[in-house]
Amino acid sequence: MGTVLVAGVMALAVVIWKGRLKRTLLNIAHLLAALFSLRMPGSELSLDDPQSTKIPFGVAMALTVVFYGIGRAIGNL
Repeated sequence: MGTVLVAGVMALAVVIWKGRLKRTLLNIAHLLAALFSLRMPGSELSLDDPQSTKIPFGVAMALTVVFYGIGRAIGNL
């Protein structure tokens, strides 16, 4: 669960840093609309888009392990 949260924070930081927050929120709205209408989203929403922002999940996992290890070492977890 921690890895998912770290990946989410990383994704939010990258989206804000690249100035793509508005476009990302619109894409999420399109995905939710497609989900609730029980249809596939349009072809404009694709992970194959070279302009799409990608977050390396392995980095988020490594950071989570480091944070957990530090927390255990200082006795907070």
